Amino acid sequence: MFVQPTTKTDFDETIARYAPYPTDRIDENNLLVGDVVALWWFTQHPKFPDVYSPKYFRRIYAVDLPTELGKFIQDGYLVRQDERLIGTNRASALISEFEWIIKAHRAGSQDLFYEKRKALASRDISRNPGNASIYQLPSHPDLASDFISLDIETTGTNYAFDDVIQVSATHVMNGLETENFTSFIDPAQSVPAHITNLTGIRQEDVDNAPKLNELADELMSFIGDRLVIGWNLKGFDLPFLKAKGIDLTNNSILDVMLLARRRKHQGVNSQLTTVKHMLGVKALSHNALTDARATEVLYALLLSLPSVASAATGGKIASTNSTVFNYTDTTPLFENMRFVFTGTIDDGQYTRKQMEYIVKSHGGTVGPTLTEKTDYYVEGVQTAHNLTDGETSSKERKYLALQEAGVDIYKMNGQDFDKLLRTSKEQFE
Repeated sequence: MFVQPTTKTDFDETIARYAPYPTDRIDENNLLVGDVVALWWFTQHPKFPDVYSPKYFRRIYAVDLPTELGKFIQDGYLVRQDERLIGTNRASALISEFEWIIKAHRAGSQDLFYEKRKALASRDISRNPGNASIYQLPSHPDLASDFISLDIETTGTNYAFDDVIQVSATHVMNGLETENFTSFIDPAQSVPAHITNLTGIRQEDVDNAPKLNELADELMSFIGDRLVIGWNLKGFDLPFLKAKGIDLTNNSILDVMLLARRRKHQGVNSQLTTVKHMLGVKALSHNALTDARATEVLYALLLSLPSVASAATGGKIASTNSTVFNYTDTTPLFENMRFVFTGTIDDGQYTRKQMEYIVKSHGGTVGPTLTEKTDYYVEGVQTAHNLTDGETSSKERKYLALQEAGVDIYKMNGQDFDKLLRTSKEQFE
């Protein structure tokens, strides 16, 4: 009922590959929404980088603004005039061509943004003659010959209160997707508006769909005892499904997000949107079937990339003061993550110096001060004579200012760091 054979035509209409995203120029043939929004941002804030930029440029659109700035200047979209950046006629023409993006952002119209983004993605995937089919996955000796790629969409992230609204699984044999299992799911609640904006799944899509328990047996039969892969599979999909009565703990599991963290894909993070962007994979995001297909493709592509450790340090820890303590784990748990520490930290398993050493050992960066790119702010006890106002440190005031500006930075103490380290290792296993 829910299983259908996969044809090359069906596959190519939902996902395609183009040349990997250029890192030194703007490619108008492979332009992404984030490129246009970034250009608009530069024209609206001509003194960049003296102003804070929205963190979602990096998180959602996989755009590294400082790098993007150089490309826009090099390609003639922006010119420097004294200390300001001025948009050229070429920039105006590009923004005008995609005016709907700017209008959607200005108006806060998520529905308009989703509909136009979906149309743009569909056009790019199915009609761009430069896109190549990836129906046959690139071969690699480590690519499994028989596996399932799994993805779900949900009403939220809380296993206890939220529900599955779409589940998809693709069966790949010898580098070809032979069949797929996909269905909307009737949740025990209405579909929130922000989830509809994110996924495009509307209430009418799920009203007459089966409940999860009604298709659980068929889904388990489709998966069988095969290897199951997915993106953030260990951190989200598997525990969510287990909470709903579908337990895949007897299957071999490969979390492709963790594989991405161990490979040099040049992205600013290892989110699915980012890695697709960097490896030239076009597919509509936040749809279970297209995400499952994107994951199977990225699994094959990532295997051919050099590992983080061998490419960056030859497998050795970067020097940070080897006498701090004996810590030899170099798994890239914190790749592309930025930490800032302050104060004396004595409420966890490690001292501040040891925490800094651990972060660097796992591929993270320890910065001297907080910026819009900081991911984690670890705060300890402050020494009163070092506080200019007798109450708060300069880092704490910077943290509060960034929070007020809408920058998302996770603040933690020593015990929180212990938990982050522990859970990150568990997900990497």
